[in-house]
Amino acid sequence: MTNWRRRWLLKIHTKLGDYMKNVVASSLICLAFAFNAAYADNCVNLEEHVSQNTLTLDNCYMNANELDRIVQFVNTHPEITTLSLVDNELHADAGKKLAGLINIKWLILNNNHLGDEGVKALATTLGVDDLYLADNQISDVGVSELIKNTRLAVLDLSDNRITDKGAAMLAQTKLECLDVPDNMISDKGAIALAKNTTISQLRIQGNQIGDSGADAFANLITRSYYLDISYNLINRNSIDTLRANKKLVTLLDEGNPGFH
Repeated sequence: MTNWRRRWLLKIHTKLGDYMKNVVASSLICLAFAFNAAYADNCVNLEEHVSQNTLTLDNCYMNANELDRIVQFVNTHPEITTLSLVDNELHADAGKKLAGLINIKWLILNNNHLGDEGVKALATTLGVDDLYLADNQISDVGVSELIKNTRLAVLDLSDNRITDKGAAMLAQTKLECLDVPDNMISDKGAIALAKNTTISQLRIQGNQIGDSGADAFANLITRSYYLDISYNLINRNSIDTLRANKKLVTLLDEGNPGFH
């Protein structure tokens, strides 16, 4: 085969390959839209998603534009006290719309994109007792807004961007249960939280807490307490000191250097 024919066939093969890539990409996009639409269609009839006192709309590819209907529906059904919108497409603008909820006591918004601006609006949702905001790109700025809601008893801020500064702010609240795993909290933040007098259940695993933070919980906790401090940076002596405090009725400490 002559060189020019080889070049010609190679050119045709390259163009055909690019064409097929575009066809496959377009097909996948169409399938994704169809898949999302199917989920969205499943969430159109809100009554079908009510069980007991809970409206569950997880993985429904909702966005802020659809929240007006949801808020109106919930507000006209006072028997619904729990709303779950886990893993949707909710961004900062959703916070303002959800702030219009009246009867909801438990609000579950894990795995969305609310950010600090979104939770700023949520802080005015005064009826909520339990608020779940895991994986929402929330920093200490968002924490400074959330603590203004003094009604909150349970707060889940797992897998966000909270540092010692945010932990110190949370330590000033009257929360009963706090979840802050997988953030950026070190000894300073742990010591502040250990001084809180209302929290009885704390999950703080997967941070950067060392011996001084662990020793603070060992020395300062004088009431029945659930503590998950696993997967931090705690050595054996401090692990033993924690275990010696019998007020820590549930202590999870695996994954630390001193675990034994």
